[in-house]
Amino acid sequence: MITGVRGSGKTVMLTDISKHFRKDKDWIVIELNPDRDLLHSFAAKLYDQKNLKDLFIKAKLDLSVLRIGVSIEKSNPFLIFRGKLY
Repeated sequence: MITGVRGSGKTVMLTDISKHFRKDKDWIVIELNPDRDLLHSFAAKLYDQKNLKDLFIKAKLDLSVLRIGVSIEKSNPFLIFRGKLY
């Protein structure tokens, strides 16, 4: 937790930290708005990361008498929350 009086540099420090980690390809920096639902915002922003999109897939198994079919579809489980995100 970062605390301090107004004007002491809290936002500047957090901005510098996020810039530092954005340069490293092994880090994902996500900015969240505390006025929104943090869990859904976090999940939706994770989904928007191109290197994580493949983790959000939906597998579907279709069975019939003589045939077995498998299909894999991309799925955005948080699409319904998109209208609420900024």
